[in-house]
Amino acid sequence: MKLSFISILLLVASFSVQAQVEPTDLSSNDAQVYSTHSWYFGAGQYQLDDGKSRREGVENDALYLSGGYQWQRNGLLIGAGISALTYDDNEEFTEEVESRGYRYDRDSDALGYGLFGQLGYSFALKPDRTLSLDLLGGYERIWSERSISFCDDCREEDIDIEGGAFARLSLRWIISQPFTLSLNLKQFFSESVDTGVDLTFGWTVF
Repeated sequence: MKLSFISILLLVASFSVQAQVEPTDLSSNDAQVYSTHSWYFGAGQYQLDDGKSRREGVENDALYLSGGYQWQRNGLLIGAGISALTYDDNEEFTEEVESRGYRYDRDSDALGYGLFGQLGYSFALKPDRTLSLDLLGGYERIWSERSISFCDDCREEDIDIEGGAFARLSLRWIISQPFTLSLNLKQFFSESVDTGVDLTFGWTVF
């Protein structure tokens, strides 16, 4: 599956280079540096490794939320952000907790939090760069656990879903300045996460 995804990346990248219309002539004296700052948030799904998710007691898909920043200078892209995951838990536990003199049962949640960084190149599909295809590589570190939120003395269990290195393919559209919409596909090269897909919405400032 990983090899086929890489093949798709290479084919799309080749197509996008050929599809560029009137690329900017950087050798011209009138050429200007294209530079933007973007902030975004998004939602999607991560597909986890079947064997790993089974051993960790969660389903093999997870809700994925993210927020981040991306800087672009001509074709160069550099970005970083934070993420959160919600797992469907098969090993949920219940504990009795006390709050304001009342005792009641609460169920555990299986959650993950992450940090990521990425670097890549943007291929303009329109002369004004309002539509582009982005190819990036990066690394996402995820910390996951099964616990009861806001309970200091309750039981906690680590969930060994850690993320890893990934390749990302994004179709990005600046709808109307400064609003930006992006469809993103990820292929991970790790033992815990296989693929990811998400839709992001953001603001791009020139």
